[in-house]
Amino acid sequence: MQRNPFMHALLLAILICSCQKEQSDSIDTSIEQEEKIVLTPYGNLPASRVIALDYKTTVKIRNGRIFKIDIATDKVIADLGKTSFPSKDPYTFGRSAAKTGASSPGFTATAYASDIQAFSTKWVVPGVPPNPYSTATTFLWNGIDRGTLQPVLMWGGTAGGAFYAIANWCYLDGVYLHGKYVSVLPGTVLEGVVSFVSHDESGWTYKESFTGYPEADIYVTRPEEALNVIECWEPYTSNFTEWPNVLKSRMYDIKLTTRSGTPPPATFNWQVSGPDIITISGKNTVIVNNSTQHGIIDFYMNGNIAPAAIKSGNVYMIVTAVNNSSILDTPGNSTIDGTQVILYERNVPVSANQKWRISRVDGDYFKIQPTHSPDKALTVKGGVSAARTAVTVEHYTGNIAQQWKFVPDNQGYYYLVPACAPAYALDVYNNETTNGKPMTISWYNGSVAQKFRMVLQASAIQPPNNNPLFPTPAGFYE
Repeated sequence: MQRNPFMHALLLAILICSCQKEQSDSIDTSIEQEEKIVLTPYGNLPASRVIALDYKTTVKIRNGRIFKIDIATDKVIADLGKTSFPSKDPYTFGRSAAKTGASSPGFTATAYASDIQAFSTKWVVPGVPPNPYSTATTFLWNGIDRGTLQPVLMWGGTAGGAFYAIANWCYLDGVYLHGKYVSVLPGTVLEGVVSFVSHDESGWTYKESFTGYPEADIYVTRPEEALNVIECWEPYTSNFTEWPNVLKSRMYDIKLTTRSGTPPPATFNWQVSGPDIITISGKNTVIVNNSTQHGIIDFYMNGNIAPAAIKSGNVYMIVTAVNNSSILDTPGNSTIDGTQVILYERNVPVSANQKWRISRVDGDYFKIQPTHSPDKALTVKGGVSAARTAVTVEHYTGNIAQQWKFVPDNQGYYYLVPACAPAYALDVYNNETTNGKPMTISWYNGSVAQKFRMVLQASAIQPPNNNPLFPTPAGFYE
């Protein structure tokens, strides 16, 4: 087991805050005071609201107060104060709705469920990020009640460093609780389980666990029944070098059982949501099988770090690496020569002015043409070799201001270098990705502002060649 400096610091903060709480009537609903903030599966939270449990302790609400309880003796270990308002939404605390940094978790699939006896999901711990030293935090988990109960796989700062760890997390009326952190390795098969234990006058008791890791178990007694189920991929970075280096993570053997013994409905009615981050596949959350007994959901990630070869004639979205969501766009579907190309959020469905046909011109150089106006091409205005020269669409003539070289960075992106200015590259000036940001070229510097991902939209159709005297050259359409 690796030593976890984050946990030591967190426990110290909890100890200090616990001493303060013994003299307080309630959990403060304001965080105006200076306080350490920690990143959790619920967003950024004051450390005083994050409480460590283990398999020997639980929490219960009694007479409007939250207590940490010894399971064996039912004795109070700590008084955590009064419940807070609002108590039902784990992504708000007190009256500070935006303070957690998220009004909902990342890429999610949610479905209605009731009478829950157990909800379980299996998945494989994915490979480490392309940047193996990254401590950017990511979470992958299943849960119930919008994630108020969730077994979580963690990478990065919250896990304690550049490695994976599991922990069971829950939210209870203003406080956030987690069980013991246990390190796990890529390739390990995990099964996260949330199960009903009992219901009496004290409330509804649930157990959270990872199969085979009993030391990580936690028990929580809450005032109401937990309804609905959720699967979630929750990255706190849009930099793909800090995501797991897999095409997708598959959540499988998704299973629901009921307390009554009556079989649940055969299928879930999953609702999918999430940020508009464009992965290498162009996919995010895919429901493969909506069965309540052997369900499958795929969360798409960054894929292989090596970029796919640009194939002549194919149509692509051109996505900036700055946020992995803004794409090259010809504003207003303009067909006027000299229109400056901009960055813009992806339309749904992707419109023709946001798709580009890339075709080989000569050697390593390609022309890049907007599909809404195929006689135009991406052009360095005036063929000028100078920083902040505008990039426009103009009638294609084949001049070197309209020829671009795709230089791979070995992390899934390309630099787009114009033939007229080989020391320059297409650039997102100042890393600004607001809608309508004009595109320019700048001196090549290898920064993220000059990296772009090509996301395939349509493949070229090779025309038939029935003339044996003039065969199509090998690689002509590659």
